[in-house]
Amino acid sequence: MVLSRDEVARLLNATTCLKHQAALSGAYGAGLRVAEVSMLKVADVDSERMLLRVVRGKGGRYRNAMLSEDLLTLLRQWWRVGAAAGMHRDGWLFPGQHAMKPISTRQLYRIVIEAAQAADSPSGWRRTRCAFLKKRLADRRSRCSLNQNADHVADTVDSAAERYILHRTLM
Repeated sequence: MVLSRDEVARLLNATTCLKHQAALSGAYGAGLRVAEVSMLKVADVDSERMLLRVVRGKGGRYRNAMLSEDLLTLLRQWWRVGAAAGMHRDGWLFPGQHAMKPISTRQLYRIVIEAAQAADSPSGWRRTRCAFLKKRLADRRSRCSLNQNADHVADTVDSAAERYILHRTLM
């Protein structure tokens, strides 16, 4: 089951603080995995090119993720609050209990579970990421003309996860 836009909005609004909302929004808005959100540094936000640099992605690979205006605005709000609380410019974007360590993946999972319970929504980290991929795939599909078939759409899909969602939605 993939979350709808309304369910994602309810999940994000059910978070208990700005830090949690910014972390979950990063997962949904940029399609990041839980470990990728955890390992983001403040310097990884590239507001000029509207990208998030993911240095420690799956398989230890470097990649860039899209950064929307809404997500950038939310991250800037979080930066103001975090900087006032002592967050460092070259530190973690989402510090853990100690400022020198990132938030743990376990804590991020807990945040999703608590927000899902508060929003009365069956959710998890993977569903949030899949909702992003489905949204991205729908955006791509809408750009293709109605006369083109699904094979052409599949040629434009970047990742295995997007191909899986495409296969599930077309079959």
